[in-house]
Amino acid sequence: MGVEHPYLAILAVIAFTAAVMSVMYFFIHTYTEMLKAPVLSTYAEACYTDTSAYLNVTLKHERGLPVVLQRVEVYSDRGKVAYSPGTSLGGIYVRLEGFDGRLGVGQVGVVKMVLPRDYFTTGRTYYGVVLFDAGNTVFTFQLVECPRPAPAPTPPVALWARLVDIGTVAGDGTVTALGLVRFATVTVDLYSRNVLYYDTFDSYPFTEGRLVVRTCTWGYDSVGKFIYVNAASRPPTYGGECLATVVGIGLPSSGRVYVASTIRVIRGEGYADVALVQDPTALYTLGAYFGPEPGRRKHQGYAIWVYSRTRTGTEWGRLAWYSNSTYYNTTYNIVSEYDPGTGYLALWSNGELVVSATNTTVRPAQVGLGAYAAENSNKHAAAVGEGVLVVFDNLVVTVDTPPWLVYVRGVPAGWRVVLKDSSGRVVDEAVSVNGTVALDVWDYLIVPGGVIEVYDGLGTLVGSRAFDYVVGGDVYVVSVSVQEFTGLAVGVGGSDRVLLFNITGGVESPVLVYVVRAGTLFNGSADVAVGLGRLHLLNSTGVYYLQAGSWVRVTGACRATGSGARLEVVRDTLVVVPGVGNGSICLYNTTSGTASLYSLTGYTVTEYTSTAVAGDVVYVSLYDVARDRPVVAAYRVTGGAVGPAGLYNVTGCRLVGLAYGSTGRLYYVLEYGGIYEVDTVTGELRLVPALLPFTPRGYGDRLEYCGGYLILVRGDGTTELYILSPTG
Repeated sequence: MGVEHPYLAILAVIAFTAAVMSVMYFFIHTYTEMLKAPVLSTYAEACYTDTSAYLNVTLKHERGLPVVLQRVEVYSDRGKVAYSPGTSLGGIYVRLEGFDGRLGVGQVGVVKMVLPRDYFTTGRTYYGVVLFDAGNTVFTFQLVECPRPAPAPTPPVALWARLVDIGTVAGDGTVTALGLVRFATVTVDLYSRNVLYYDTFDSYPFTEGRLVVRTCTWGYDSVGKFIYVNAASRPPTYGGECLATVVGIGLPSSGRVYVASTIRVIRGEGYADVALVQDPTALYTLGAYFGPEPGRRKHQGYAIWVYSRTRTGTEWGRLAWYSNSTYYNTTYNIVSEYDPGTGYLALWSNGELVVSATNTTVRPAQVGLGAYAAENSNKHAAAVGEGVLVVFDNLVVTVDTPPWLVYVRGVPAGWRVVLKDSSGRVVDEAVSVNGTVALDVWDYLIVPGGVIEVYDGLGTLVGSRAFDYVVGGDVYVVSVSVQEFTGLAVGVGGSDRVLLFNITGGVESPVLVYVVRAGTLFNGSADVAVGLGRLHLLNSTGVYYLQAGSWVRVTGACRATGSGARLEVVRDTLVVVPGVGNGSICLYNTTSGTASLYSLTGYTVTEYTSTAVAGDVVYVSLYDVARDRPVVAAYRVTGGAVGPAGLYNVTGCRLVGLAYGSTGRLYYVLEYGGIYEVDTVTGELRLVPALLPFTPRGYGDRLEYCGGYLILVRGDGTTELYILSPTG
């Protein structure tokens, strides 16, 4: 038959297969729907006093989708009592505790009712029903005498209260941190500028109030920003000196006067110098002599000259001479020093005192720059008939303060001050010993766009300021004010903001003190922590801390590698939980600068990881792979080393906040759940009877503890922050 009719056999196979598949589909569909269907458990207890009956109906959501309470019905001697959320019953008081009508998986809620005594009779069994939007549950109870008078339940006082509008909507990724914050505010100001005149020659200087040409022809290079003079011959006045003087300043009759400039001789034989001028008949010159044979000191060196027509004998007199090699097209920073009281004269070149003398023949009233061409009869043969071409750049005139030093006062001992030019190159740096730092500017004399940076004893940049010009002879002052407070940091999910609240005056009245822009470093996808007096931040590139308004990376060895990454600061150690799927904790010791890994053998990190710190112990919510359940593991961290310190069972694996309270209590909040307390001594777990005005349902809801209060930042698309009493 099978051979004669093969099609019948094929049809039979197809029919059998279809039947089997239909049964399997029906089974799978039914099983899936069973898993979705909510499973609820209920029990009730009731007692009475002379005037009232007290009924507590406890509801627990075992599994399945979340449910929403529709109605509670109780069948009494006086008929059915029906209560719906949001309604009131005459003469009957009803309160929901532990939930707001919505019950999530693992969540426990209580319906508390106070009814007149005559609604029930002792010795009888009563029943009721709780109706949800998906599923119902029935309960029974008998009335017994209350062991003591039970006062009517009253709404909890200040269990939930909106504290502050954080100013921006916080979504998924919101993180919080709590701890002692220390902000050292350092300002740098110009205290005094002991400068009579300074000029960088960045613009044409031969104008009113700046320089005036006394003799010879002077020029200005607008590209190189310098002035120059070609002393081809000697003028008939000022003793033959080619001279340009500063207009509008008078020299004091006491104190030390310094005149500094940068010189460069292009060609010719003669002097490039600084001039101290009384009038066309009397002056001093202090400068360098250049000849055509480099290395021959007979024709090179430094000298101080006096010129006076009243002088007996020759009009020019050399007061001091120092033979030394000078070279063409080489920059020399020269400084003249003059004491009008004693007649002391000195010349410095590139940081070295090269020559000095004492003379009171001339009473200088002006300062200037000059060049002097040697007599042809005194020149080397190669220089005969050739003028002296000299370039000058920068001119600084100071009183009592050397123009090669910049002073910074008010610097705490051990702190470091750094001076940088506009390109970021270090000009000089020094560490404070007695409160004052002297910075060497010999190579600059004037630092355009100079930046003064102040570093504390730990090497942290705590203050910085840029100035249009930092001029030799300037005196700056550092002012330090340290603000220390208990801070609550809120990294706002979905934004680049980290809000820092001062809660020293009590968590009930937080004060927003800083709004830190973290840019792409945060952007709602990282964690923040407070420790070592600083605000820290963790992201995929490492750990950063905030200093002087900027984020500085501490280490890249420990970083976030996935969602659920967390950062805590335990003593001097940064503890990083890298993120979902990781089996290790990364530790970075800030004292030794070393990083290490600690294996979480048997546990894994989930995207709902939360952390808390108490002393040298860090608490981490993990998943126990072997026991297939969520736990909170405690680890003791000492000097960068870590070891187990406890293990606590918790209900619900989606922790969105974890905080350590007083007297050994841990608190955590569940997504779609309530707030729970773990006794770290006994391991006992209990539901905190806190009435929340909302159901935690965002990965951005965060929990902190301070001063007897739990702080709950709501991150599911709101701008709300709440405080709750941890004891209910």
